[in-house]
Amino acid sequence: MDKKDISKLQDALNYSLISPKLNDVTIGGIIWGIINIGLGLYSIKNNPVNSLLIIIGLLLIYMGLLSVKHRSIKLFIMYGIMLIILAFWNIGITLLNFANTYSLNKFWIYLGGFQFFSGITHLTNYRLIAQLPETKPSEEFIKIINEYITEITKNKHESKDFIEIKTIEPQSLLLHGKLFEDNIIIFISSNHLKGFVVNKDDLILNLIGKQTDVALNEVSVKIGGYNYSSCLISKGDLKKYSAWKNIQSEEVA
Repeated sequence: MDKKDISKLQDALNYSLISPKLNDVTIGGIIWGIINIGLGLYSIKNNPVNSLLIIIGLLLIYMGLLSVKHRSIKLFIMYGIMLIILAFWNIGITLLNFANTYSLNKFWIYLGGFQFFSGITHLTNYRLIAQLPETKPSEEFIKIINEYITEITKNKHESKDFIEIKTIEPQSLLLHGKLFEDNIIIFISSNHLKGFVVNKDDLILNLIGKQTDVALNEVSVKIGGYNYSSCLISKGDLKKYSAWKNIQSEEVA
């Protein structure tokens, strides 16, 4: 398989793994939009400026509906920012009312705090969502990769085509991988937040110390452009990898 097809498969894998995370924008946008429209209509009699809540609510619903077809990182960021704006709005208006009336409605404080926490939590996932391709991959590659995801997720580890690697440093991941005859391997993390499609030459395992008779061997792993300095792989999976690379297990590379 050539590098162009591998790149397309990687984009399709990233899209299939990350795209569902954008459901937060779809569901959250519609729910928060409806809530804010309701709150705006209820509170507008106390302060006409609360009519802005209705506008914000409509914008959130629009974003939610738009994200159904357009899986965009821009919508993801805008949603998080909108939640934070809502938080400052609700807390700020409540404090202004308190300054004038000395009556504090704690509901708005709690609601604003929840919205602020939700917005910040949402934006902290930016690095993950940043892996989403700018344009949606072709349906052909998405279909192929989804079949692979299902196969890898439901595999029986005893199969000769499947291996597992537990990374420790610099990031802890449990990677499930399938070895293909056309010189590529596909890894998917157990939490379905990370995936790799690499050719045979871009997967390199190096033993740390000598191979022993224990069940697990410590190795360093290079997967494409990612380096994991400390990983664990079973003795059986090390043999599968060595056979796939056509090398002796004592000469892992």
